Amino acid sequence: MPVARPSENGLWELRIPPAPWAAKVLGGSTLALLVVFWWLATRGDSAEVRWISPVILPSPLEVVKSFPALWNIEDFAVRDDGGKQFLEIGL
Repeated sequence: MPVARPSENGLWELRIPPAPWAAKVLGGSTLALLVVFWWLATRGDSAEVRWISPVILPSPLEVVKSFPALWNIEDFAVRDDGGKQFLEIGL
């Protein structure tokens, strides 16, 4: 009796690659599903009702709202030192 072997191409290779439109739909739906789970895990008005604390993982809306404040921080600046660009983040 013949023994089933993994494909020579690799374990994660698809036998038939999906159409380009199907690959885009699958990729987009995976990202959308990830954001939905992120929102579900972090929804709630207070830290006590959330599945995951806002200290560990803030909600998607809180992350989007924090972007303007990030660009106004003095420690976060692109500077030219010796002709090279460095991204300086105060940690």
